[in-house]
Amino acid sequence: MLALLEQDNTDYFITELSSFQLEFTTQCRPDYALITNLADNHLDRHLTLENYRNAKAQIFKNQKNSQYACLPFELYEQFASVIEHQQLILFSSTDNNYNITHELSDITCLANWNSICTLLELIEKLPTIEQLEKYCSDFVIEHRVEYVCTYKNMAFYNDSKSTLPFSTHNALSYFKNEPVILLIGGFSKGVNRKPFIQSLPENIILIECFGPESKELASYCELFNRPHNNHATIKEAFDHALTVTTEPVTILFSPAGATHTHEFANYKERGNYFKSLARSLC
Repeated sequence: MLALLEQDNTDYFITELSSFQLEFTTQCRPDYALITNLADNHLDRHLTLENYRNAKAQIFKNQKNSQYACLPFELYEQFASVIEHQQLILFSSTDNNYNITHELSDITCLANWNSICTLLELIEKLPTIEQLEKYCSDFVIEHRVEYVCTYKNMAFYNDSKSTLPFSTHNALSYFKNEPVILLIGGFSKGVNRKPFIQSLPENIILIECFGPESKELASYCELFNRPHNNHATIKEAFDHALTVTTEPVTILFSPAGATHTHEFANYKERGNYFKSLARSLC
């Protein structure tokens, strides 16, 4: 409603729409519609990946001829059936033709930068690398591979925003060459996390499982011979991680699951709790 009141004084509105919002929409008609990824998510509601895809596809359904549907190449086949008369823009989520620097990619993943730059180019607002660097130098992102502090030989990182396995995998890509203690837990939202545990990199020296599904996560760790522990709470997992080694180690809080609604209101509250535990030491 506030956006409608301000529309005469605004050039663009940027809106993130969830599959829950899109599922039953009949009038959503964005000038530029973008889908960034498709992976198992919200299956506790949608039940199947196909149903989830269909809900997300609603963002394209009512577009006009003059409007744009933007997709990574690898998602085209998944959404081709709903791309009809609108303008189609395909882009790579992995190539880096715009020469985004390492510093910029640290703010978010490369795929997101390619999505952002594709849209900026479409609306003829593509900035220079220098302008992006200037913007990002003052940009602080919380709860996404966020450095908290270092205590003795332990560096603490808060990645509470990772509520899905593929987000945790992305976070781990920042720590390929160092030992990691990984804290995972929360609710799966219907996603099978067994393949996630199987695919975790070898530099993870210990997996601390916490929360109401910790026993299930621990059983997957047991199946794939991954060192692990099972804890009821984040505090228990955190405290145990402190005792594991005196060697330099990264302690990464990247749950790969949603928040415990009975304990935290959202991922921000959960991340702030983890940061308070770490900062109490530093």
